[in-house]
Amino acid sequence: MRARISGAYSAAGLSRETTCEVEGRVDGIRALAAELGEGADDDVLAQAFTRFGDGLLTRIGGTFALLVWSDARREGLLATDPLGSCSLFFCETGGSLLFATELRDLLDRLPSAAPPSEASVARWLAYGALNPDETLYEGIRRLPGGCCLLLREGRWEQRRYWTPRYEGVDRVGLEEAAEEVLAGVRAAVARRCEGRRAAVLLSGGLDSGAVAATAREHAASLRAYSAVFPGDPDADEARLVELATTALRIPSTTQPNAADGVLRASAEHVAEWRVPAASPNLFFQTGLLARARDDGAEVVLDGQGGDELFGASPFLLADRVRRGRRREAHRLALDLAGGDQELARRLYRRYGVRGAVPAALVTLRRRLRRGAPRHWLTSHASAAARTQPGSNTRLDGPRWWADQADRLTRGRERAGVHDHLRRKLFGAGLEGGHPLLDDLPLVELVLRLPPELAFDPELDRPLLRRALLGLLPDEIRLRATKSYFDSLVVESLSGPERPQLTSLLGSPRAEIRRYVTEARLRDIVDGPTAQERPFDWAWNSWRVASTELWLRSF
Repeated sequence: MRARISGAYSAAGLSRETTCEVEGRVDGIRALAAELGEGADDDVLAQAFTRFGDGLLTRIGGTFALLVWSDARREGLLATDPLGSCSLFFCETGGSLLFATELRDLLDRLPSAAPPSEASVARWLAYGALNPDETLYEGIRRLPGGCCLLLREGRWEQRRYWTPRYEGVDRVGLEEAAEEVLAGVRAAVARRCEGRRAAVLLSGGLDSGAVAATAREHAASLRAYSAVFPGDPDADEARLVELATTALRIPSTTQPNAADGVLRASAEHVAEWRVPAASPNLFFQTGLLARARDDGAEVVLDGQGGDELFGASPFLLADRVRRGRRREAHRLALDLAGGDQELARRLYRRYGVRGAVPAALVTLRRRLRRGAPRHWLTSHASAAARTQPGSNTRLDGPRWWADQADRLTRGRERAGVHDHLRRKLFGAGLEGGHPLLDDLPLVELVLRLPPELAFDPELDRPLLRRALLGLLPDEIRLRATKSYFDSLVVESLSGPERPQLTSLLGSPRAEIRRYVTEARLRDIVDGPTAQERPFDWAWNSWRVASTELWLRSF
């Protein structure tokens, strides 16, 4: 089901007559109808809310934003799925609650323009992240994943209906765990493309290869779409794409790209969505998605999120130190460092020794910390952004589990990943499928597996690699390196788009000067120094420039 939800609620009730609206996908409808009995009709969710209230949310799954109203209860509910894959934005004005599943739709409903939130803008510039319930607009909030707004008697109350909970670890070995991972990935992919015309964004990497290999079994048709960069050997994976598509027998479309258009794509994103983009990579992705749409794809799959999902949790070192098992912690650090003794010592100190400090003390230190989170923020912006975005929910369980669970849930919301991917696909008229990013059963499965199985002295994501034995060519499955698009962003901003960058940030009327120091803006305009890595310069330059584009839109 796909719809865009927007409306208002006040003492007079909802702004329109409705019983149920869903954006995204709700799983478990059949089981819910069976539980309701013979009287269930097509409006199962509305009937379930009449009977169960917000208990309805623990009986369904999927990736969704939901509006449901019960005339019998005279109550309503706004909710997002547990991982926050779909969003719901809201604000209070004139005694009414205005809400929408897309920020720009909510902005259009406001009686007057919402200004930027200075604290949020400063945090975005400093950390590239916001709190899960935060937006860049003053007075507008985002409903975090696993939360709902209960509408009753002209009032609204926010509740949390789901949070990750530690329930122990399954005692399984490598082979059994790999089988569970493969089954979990297959099920996650199937939920997104069963019987539908699907496309997969395929690189020469492990994660997108895993999705492509399992999607063949479920999609009505499957075609791979790949961006290639013949002018940049470090980013180009054309040979590996051909290897994968030949082995998997998937038709393939490749699109050559040049290192140009990073700022242009960011400006187009601001114009369409009224927020800065969360990634500079739109410059080569937009055209590729348009080709998939024109070829008749209904859903586009990708391998987003595989690194975090199947990667090692370094805070396992802290748990070993806390239990007095320092020798084992040293061995795990050496595995994490790929055998590099000096790196292993640094990892042991950071994650083993410092990570063993009680969480309450870490929180206290953060609250007491003063000064600029980034030395290049103005004193005004530094004061506004002194608290780093973090989880509002303290997770119980071992240190490794709490950190991993936070990264796979709230961490992705803080970085704006879900919103960015949704907008990118929606802008091309497509639905996105991110089975390694937003599938709750797969996330819960991985969080139950022994954390030691994610450590390997030679390769990252060892469980996923083991699971794909015989499904992907070993040159891809056992590939130790990974291609990044860093060099393309550097080349675009320092080459063809350098005049635009200079004009944008060198202007004495630049809005960003309220947040970023004159010295830093001069450094950006002058280009990377010998002390600054080129991609650090490019990434920070892009974030500052894209934020300036957004600020100018006011």
